[in-house]
Amino acid sequence: MKGEKRKDQMQLLKMIHQYSTGEKPLGLKSMAQILKKPVSVVGYYRKKLVDGGFIEKSGMNPNMPIWLFDRNEFRKVPLIQEFINYCKREGNDHGRYTNPLFTICQRLQIGPSEFNAPENSQQKTEDLYMKFLTHWDEKLTDERYRKALRKFSAFLKKPLTESKIIYGKSDSKGDYATVHLSDTEITGLYNFMNKELSSEWMLMVGVFNEMFPRPDVAFKWKPTVELQYVDVNDDSIEIGGSTVFEPKQDKHYDKLILDPRILSLLKEANPNKTIITEYAPQKAEAIMAEALRVYYTQIGKIEEGAKYEKGVPGWLYSNRPIYTLRHSSATMWLRRLAFNAGLVATMGWEDPKTLTTYYARNTVNNILQAGRCYYHNPPNKLTDKAVYCSATHCAAHLYKLYGDKS
Repeated sequence: MKGEKRKDQMQLLKMIHQYSTGEKPLGLKSMAQILKKPVSVVGYYRKKLVDGGFIEKSGMNPNMPIWLFDRNEFRKVPLIQEFINYCKREGNDHGRYTNPLFTICQRLQIGPSEFNAPENSQQKTEDLYMKFLTHWDEKLTDERYRKALRKFSAFLKKPLTESKIIYGKSDSKGDYATVHLSDTEITGLYNFMNKELSSEWMLMVGVFNEMFPRPDVAFKWKPTVELQYVDVNDDSIEIGGSTVFEPKQDKHYDKLILDPRILSLLKEANPNKTIITEYAPQKAEAIMAEALRVYYTQIGKIEEGAKYEKGVPGWLYSNRPIYTLRHSSATMWLRRLAFNAGLVATMGWEDPKTLTTYYARNTVNNILQAGRCYYHNPPNKLTDKAVYCSATHCAAHLYKLYGDKS
């Protein structure tokens, strides 16, 4: 997968960098023999280091330390170690900030201490950032890099509160707040994952759809589910409850699982193991992402080989296929809970405004369906975007459609 290939490339670059240092750097043939790689491959990657200014043909460039092209080494820099601890104390995922900061330092070929100038710190930081932006594609947002620098500057006690260049406001205007899969498309996705991969992968997708965790949480989550029962008319409906910790918000969120197809698989899953056990989380995430792209192509959400600009739905389906499920699930849960954004937000967002602005915007169609319930007050013409008055009636209707009647 792409992640593993990137890791292998970085390891090779690191080794070539080490063998190119010192008073007597090794030649290409010697390095190729040690690394057990063709001379052409070693030469290609060595040229990348030379072209990037990380090494010289005659040996190491003393101004280009190894941590400027190795992310893991960058995190070992003492100042970055302090920054990582600062992020942890604040309950933040440091990767959101250290990864963009690494890219900034790498592009500028400077150390992070350059942002800790004793005088005119804001001006110098802005000048460095403007230089970084000369490398930038104008079609892409630089939001994550701005936020990383603001966080780092706050850690250095040189806050950029008044900066008009490195501002904190989000660039997103809710471009993907209507991205979602219909009920029919979700059923198709379950069948696709079950057929093409396995029931475990179908369950994994179901967890995203029912509980909308972030990928770094979901692939490490162990399926501990508490069964509950609600009485609707003459039926006793089984539903599931669970709790998921989201490091980004440093908060536990209570979740509901209403779909009996997913609940039945969760009941059979081992509560002491992750759902996908044969792959490490990072590889499992890559496998699911690729499978989702294939499915999105099959149902016409994206076209094979097409490139999409950021801001259009195709970009999200293509570039963030798993995150797309979080958007879709948010929209689905609004339909399940009578478009009550406040109630849906309690299961995964800090406030309803974040939910409705960026994940699941209410539409004219939603407003027209207010008061409908596919369980007790269905419209004359049913659609594949069912709406309900409450979670209990949603569970009852899903039980009617997919429950085990035996």
